[in-house]
Amino acid sequence: MWVSLPGRVNTQELHVRALEQGISIAPGLIFSNTEQFNHCIRLNCGMPWNKEAERALMTLGMLAKQLCQEAIQVY
Repeated sequence: MWVSLPGRVNTQELHVRALEQGISIAPGLIFSNTEQFNHCIRLNCGMPWNKEAERALMTLGMLAKQLCQEAIQVY
């Protein structure tokens, strides 16, 4: 699943913070040699849906929200 976040969100940092929580995502920058997809992430949807996946997605959403708020404060 390809997820597009607001352009100000650093998906490399989201990747690092997600890994700290045991969540693996692919930041968009690894899919292009330009900065075109730096605001995107790729999620693996090949696993069965369960409570653990739901918790991971909720945590990822909270992390993304934090990064959005941090980016707004910088502006």
